[in-house]
Amino acid sequence: MDLHANALIAAILCVTGCTTATTTSATGGDGGAPTDGATAGGDGGAAGASGALTCGAILDCLGACASSDAACPDACVAKGSPPAKDAVTKLATCSNTNACADAPCLQSKCSAELQACVASASTGGTPLDSGVAPAGNVPAELVGKWYSYGVLFEFGADGSASRSTNVSTGGCTSTSLEKGTAVVAGTTLTTYFTSGIIKLCGSSSGDPYQPTTTSYTYRVETVDVGIVLRLSKQNCQYTDQASIDFYCTDGYDKK
Repeated sequence: MDLHANALIAAILCVTGCTTATTTSATGGDGGAPTDGATAGGDGGAAGASGALTCGAILDCLGACASSDAACPDACVAKGSPPAKDAVTKLATCSNTNACADAPCLQSKCSAELQACVASASTGGTPLDSGVAPAGNVPAELVGKWYSYGVLFEFGADGSASRSTNVSTGGCTSTSLEKGTAVVAGTTLTTYFTSGIIKLCGSSSGDPYQPTTTSYTYRVETVDVGIVLRLSKQNCQYTDQASIDFYCTDGYDKK
């Protein structure tokens, strides 16, 4: 990542109260992405989860970077999905341009960027034309809560489904909650979210929710840390398996 992009990330770090050491680490050299299944510096999600980070997870990762670890910020951003990298850079740019130092500033000056950061966790869906979801059908192995990097899926035995996201920066916590149904056919899992609420810094965004449909190829695995649900988006822009696994596949730990 070049120095200009690093400076933008430093601006986001400073929203949460950076020091000179933190700013210096954010403008360090390219440290490379962390290995698959791990985050650079901090929690950011459960161990064993794979796939690119969301915008919110990048912010969590950056916030957990030690001031002495110059490679950590670059590694956090490098691990993000393309939409997440774009969203976090735009948020940093807006924060820097408006010299935001608290949540009210972010909410009033950067609401569009915050909303894009929240939305980047659920990109990849297509509009649900009728706005009406089909009846759900969820096998027993998927029933329950699955969490990774600030995103929580919950599937019910009745076929119901929900997805919630949480993005925090500068004392501003933005969230989304979507509800609908899920349908499983073979190894394909399709979510149909028909209602949702997005809150920016705790307040409603005011924008109407747009129903969406997203299809994944899924598998459930038992690993050292427990049970993990792997979701690969079927409309991934990449065609080679390595890129699909890195950019379009997320691992969710059973809660």
